Amino acid sequence: MNSSKIPLDLILERMAEDAEKAQQRAYKASEILQGQLNYELGSTPYEVVYEEDRVKLKHYSRNENAEIS
Repeated sequence: MNSSKIPLDLILERMAEDAEKAQQRAYKASEILQGQLNYELGSTPYEVVYEEDRVKLKHYSRNENAEIS
């Protein structure tokens, strides 16, 4: 039955499916971005070496046990 459709109908059907998938991805992304940020998980130790107003220059310490990639 699909073989009787004209190509324009197939294109519009595919566009509708893609739009729904994009809407679902955007909703999921907004939920993730608005949620709590867990930044302590992968934080690297650092020392503030210079600070002026809201600007901070940080010197990050290297973890000797970290894998070298």
